[in-house]
Amino acid sequence: MKLRFCVLTVLIICMASSFAFADQAALTALTKTMPGLVAHYPLEGDYKDVGGKAIDGAQVGDAGAFGWTDGANGGKAVTIDSAQFAGSFVEMPAPIGSPFDTATATFIVWTKLDAREGWQAICERDNLWYLETEAKPAEWQNNAVVWRIYDPVAVGGGGSDQMRDNANVAIENDKWYQLAWTYDGAVLKGFINGKQVITKDYVGGLGPVAGTPDPPPAGKGTNYNLSLGTWQQRDDWFKGAIDDFACFSSVLTEAQIQALYDAMMASASPVSSKDKAATVWGAVKSN
Repeated sequence: MKLRFCVLTVLIICMASSFAFADQAALTALTKTMPGLVAHYPLEGDYKDVGGKAIDGAQVGDAGAFGWTDGANGGKAVTIDSAQFAGSFVEMPAPIGSPFDTATATFIVWTKLDAREGWQAICERDNLWYLETEAKPAEWQNNAVVWRIYDPVAVGGGGSDQMRDNANVAIENDKWYQLAWTYDGAVLKGFINGKQVITKDYVGGLGPVAGTPDPPPAGKGTNYNLSLGTWQQRDDWFKGAIDDFACFSSVLTEAQIQALYDAMMASASPVSSKDKAATVWGAVKSN
């Protein structure tokens, strides 16, 4: 009887674990099938890259700025409060010459914002591009999403200028959203929850290129690393949670980005879980 109870307990714990992380397993598996995967950071309690190149990230700054919370749909997500602990963020090494140097790209990240007026710096590659939000209560509700590619030679300025969406989907605080952008060398596209919401013609290119200064000019940061929770000049910060950050050298289609959204949000049905539990219990009783 004691052995039967122990076996049942272990099986139930394993099933609960599978249920809790079903979204993460499905998302990671699907992400690995997408073309041009450079790096994928599930943020399951660490900053490891599971994309195959092992370009792991690390915390920078005050340890008090970081924590872990429930992910977008199971699993974990990192919390960053660089608004309070300025100079604190998560950094992935991306010097010139790294696998992140691609002329075309897709970047996808999940975020949940705490209420904060002004800019929220979600992710960027210092001086080359950023993805942020801006809350401006006097002009619009909730948070506008802002995408930008900088001039790859005169870094930290020019480029595509801001591509801002506060009309299609102004994202609410304390809710998870998938944010993404693609660039094919001619058009910058922005996506929210798997749906394309905005486009902008831009032929200026995505750096670094042959003329990109290395190191960056004075006042433009010290490197070209990827960051979560900061902006390249270190004065747009972040307060909230970030989950599953993925980088591709290819231009994913809207259908592929939607499929990654669906994989994250999918979960096992209650009926299926109940049936599995009954099957396991029956098997244990028969032994």
